[in-house]
Amino acid sequence: QRLSFAQKFSMWFKNETSTTITTKLPQKIDFMFTRDYNMIDVTDPPRKLVHQIGVQGGFLLVRPNQHDFDQMVDIILRGGDNYTIDDGWGGPNLAFGGYYGAGTIQGLASYYYSHVDKFARAVELNRCYFNTMADNPHHFNEKLNRTFCRTLEPMSQCQNCRHTPLDQIYTAHFTVCGKPDWCDVWDRNWKKKEQCMKLIGEWHKVRLNLEKEWMERFPGYTPELHYINATESPRQRLMRTFQGHCRGEDYIPLRYPNSYDRFLIE
Repeated sequence: QRLSFAQKFSMWFKNETSTTITTKLPQKIDFMFTRDYNMIDVTDPPRKLVHQIGVQGGFLLVRPNQHDFDQMVDIILRGGDNYTIDDGWGGPNLAFGGYYGAGTIQGLASYYYSHVDKFARAVELNRCYFNTMADNPHHFNEKLNRTFCRTLEPMSQCQNCRHTPLDQIYTAHFTVCGKPDWCDVWDRNWKKKEQCMKLIGEWHKVRLNLEKEWMERFPGYTPELHYINATESPRQRLMRTFQGHCRGEDYIPLRYPNSYDRFLIE
């Protein structure tokens, strides 16, 4: 089961869509994560190796371990093993710095589990299925007039998360897409954000399901929803994604019942 999971969902084990192979799967997995490849310029020298890129702070699946916690605290208290703001944990020789969040958990977790722990118990998950941001997998360098894969893979293996079917996605991270309560309909070039609209639509479906449940549990509860006219414009069709939770670009806060069946506004 571990091998099957790794082949399907990890970034760096051989599977049907990739010929990339790295170290064998850990016997015990204590840390699963995704990396934030958007935080670095893949063409900016000195070019980073994959393990030097920070983890994505929005998705950290950790098995509680007192030893790991104590080790991380010790690293911080003793000065980060030659830590500097520019070079990150481990100093210039290890190059775990140079990106947003390198001094916090994004950089510390990357340094600890890849350098200190030698990848003994960590697995990087495929960001198209876990913690997906529906981001552009490509980086175009104008000086070189060449397109690179952000994950440092060959272009032929550069997976585009914007094409991942929704039923294959486990979790999403609304950073590149924008927050669901921004009510952004992307009038221009919205096709480039189509995956974002689908993910945001799923978020609003979850909220609507909660409101429906409250309607059944609390007599008299009526959510405030803004509905679209039947003679809708293309802009209004996009707004149906928001399940009535947006009035134009204004988000309608969740109205919820309290213990006295009176309503408060979030």
